[in-house]
Amino acid sequence: MNLLFLVLAAFLLYTIYRIVVEVLAQREHLSDETIRSLLHGKLRKNEEAYRRALIHLGTCQKCQAKLHSYNGGEDIQQQVIDDLHQD
Repeated sequence: MNLLFLVLAAFLLYTIYRIVVEVLAQREHLSDETIRSLLHGKLRKNEEAYRRALIHLGTCQKCQAKLHSYNGGEDIQQQVIDDLHQD
């Protein structure tokens, strides 16, 4: 019984750790290289970096502004929204 409890507790702690790491990773600003790679289609849609970049851009105005400036002022918001709906 105690062994089962310890295994479940360890699994729960590991799950919480993974969630915290994921949340913290999404809060980090995107690098210039990542933004340019996203803009030029160098990130594959099935990659974790692509998913993280889109999620972050959905909430970070600073990175949205960087993306907008790298794109020569063209509005690519609809493209990002379309990419999110396709996944």
